[in-house]
Amino acid sequence: MSITTNRYASGYATLTEAVSAQDERNRKRDKNSHDGSTISLSQPLGNIGNLNFNTTRYNSSRGTGNTRSTSLSYSTVWRGITFSINWAKNDLLTSHKWKVDRKLSVGISVPLSLGDENQIYASSQMSRSGEQGNNYQVSLSGQNSGGVWWDVATNITNAHQSQPKSTMNIVQVGKNGSYGQFSSHYSSSENMKQLGANLSGGILITRDGLTFGQNVDGTLALIEAPGATGVNVNGWPGLSTDFRGYAILPVQPYRRDDVILDEKTIGKNYDLPQTSQLVVPTAGAVVPATLAVKSGDKGLVTLKQKEGKPIPFGAVISYSKDTENMAGIVGEDGIAYVSGLSAEGEFNVKWGYSKDQSCIAKYQLPAKKSASGLYQIAATCL
Repeated sequence: MSITTNRYASGYATLTEAVSAQDERNRKRDKNSHDGSTISLSQPLGNIGNLNFNTTRYNSSRGTGNTRSTSLSYSTVWRGITFSINWAKNDLLTSHKWKVDRKLSVGISVPLSLGDENQIYASSQMSRSGEQGNNYQVSLSGQNSGGVWWDVATNITNAHQSQPKSTMNIVQVGKNGSYGQFSSHYSSSENMKQLGANLSGGILITRDGLTFGQNVDGTLALIEAPGATGVNVNGWPGLSTDFRGYAILPVQPYRRDDVILDEKTIGKNYDLPQTSQLVVPTAGAVVPATLAVKSGDKGLVTLKQKEGKPIPFGAVISYSKDTENMAGIVGEDGIAYVSGLSAEGEFNVKWGYSKDQSCIAKYQLPAKKSASGLYQIAATCL
């Protein structure tokens, strides 16, 4: 459940409103105050779907332009097919009279491709409105893991009374990237043709510098994985860490949000011991999601004790220069996968609390990697 109430002082204007003002005299005349409130309820229904309710109110001291809207929607998924139904009531105050419009719409979305890399959907929606008449929309859309998306749609409107039927054809293509979003569109109808493009994004300023992102409105998580450049963020096609290892991710307030990086996309000489971070932000907050990054090579190390016996299973390996962070865990036959390797160094190995249950092993990387892309290292622990 979410409840939001806003009240704005006399003369307040958003950036868009300020830019669109005709001149300074019009700006001075528009000194009205306004306030608004929103109540949103969302109820998961288990396997049978989700139910959502939303009501919004906007009031202006001028007594005109006031709006009230209420909507109730239900959606469910069956074998990958999404079904939805929505009812909405919108009221607009003009000339001291309320103008009421009710709208009912139903929709269906069918996946044509279930692969993780490329997703294609065929969708259809029908709606009936007291003011706008009947509307039918058919579309084909897709998106790949790189953030490139496209949409082809036809929209047919049968207006009431003497207004003729109109058909609108729309083609859109865009790219969601780490530094912003770009889109272009072409549309045509009986009376017009339009071609346009849009570039949007945001900048977050913190003590660590500037971070560019797709959107900086609302509640955000600032991903901090220093050195991990170009690592994809799971669930957000096209979004990856920048050249410093930072990224901006929109999250839900007052909820447990898992920020997850795709370890498959990390560079060869880096490793993520922890690929996810849980955050629970308040509304409008910017919370850090810090993930440790190890730099260096990776390898398989075979460790033996001075008597020639394998190091016990489960022994913890760390570097002599960094004993606080674990480098690996010994598996069967004294073999361990280790990341963060330098050209040469020392391992601290520990499998108990007594002095004879720990040792130090020096290592040096061989000239070449194995066919698996990992260094094969053998070391004796003394």
